Amino acid sequence: APAYRDALRAKMRECIRTRADWDIEMQVLHEDGHPLWARARGAAVVVNDRVVSVRGVLQDIDDAKRAEQRLRQSEERFSRFFYLMPYPMGMSRYSDGTYLDINPAFTRVTGYEAHEILGQRLNRLSSGRHDRAFYQTLWASLKEHGSWSGDIYNRRKNGQEYIEQLTITTSYNEDGS
Repeated sequence: APAYRDALRAKMRECIRTRADWDIEMQVLHEDGHPLWARARGAAVVVNDRVVSVRGVLQDIDDAKRAEQRLRQSEERFSRFFYLMPYPMGMSRYSDGTYLDINPAFTRVTGYEAHEILGQRLNRLSSGRHDRAFYQTLWASLKEHGSWSGDIYNRRKNGQEYIEQLTITTSYNEDGS
């Protein structure tokens, strides 16, 4: 595509000058004229310590780029949903039970600002009312069913106790973790 021609030429000139491999993602034009994403990679061909040509391959990455764009759009929609949700929401990491993110409603209800809670363990809000068996049941439900829902007593930053209806759901990585 015209917008990428100069960048490709610059990569190839640099390859000739430095003998370094080149790699660039760019749009190319299909024979019918519509743009496609491609990855171009190449290297200098050196004979008798002299660059005699530049070789390269072009790989169609259009489907992957479009999937990446859809994922980015989904992440943007989720982010808007998360931050605009009127209910307190926090995201945590299962492996160490620390807060990764909170929404503004979380701050309104608990009194904790993001910089005070991110990286802290989930039990930061614990009121101390629930015994060990309560939390063992909660975690067993998460492990077995991927979710838990119920009422829980927690404590705001100012020390005031409150009861909340809490739903916890798990999200798994592609590898099942």
